[in-house]
Amino acid sequence: MSIDSNLVFEIAICLSILGLLIYIIITHRNTLISKDEAYLINKELKIKLKLAENKSELLNQKNILVEEINESIFPQFFKIIKQLLLLQKAILEEHQ
Repeated sequence: MSIDSNLVFEIAICLSILGLLIYIIITHRNTLISKDEAYLINKELKIKLKLAENKSELLNQKNILVEEINESIFPQFFKIIKQLLLLQKAILEEHQ
């Protein structure tokens, strides 16, 4: 009877080891899948970051251009309005 209990004990140990090996293989496979997914996500995020940096640089350049336009056009715009108002005043004074 001791031979049978040893055999049962050995079978239980072998099944436990087999179960652990299967668990290790599944865990390793899931780790590799997660690693691949993380790599793809990282690559996608790097592309999005590069696009965002390019967009930011473009917006900064546009902002600089708008500032330069504002500095050059608005003062002249007000000068033109002032001249038109003076012309209108002169015309009105002639008709009175």
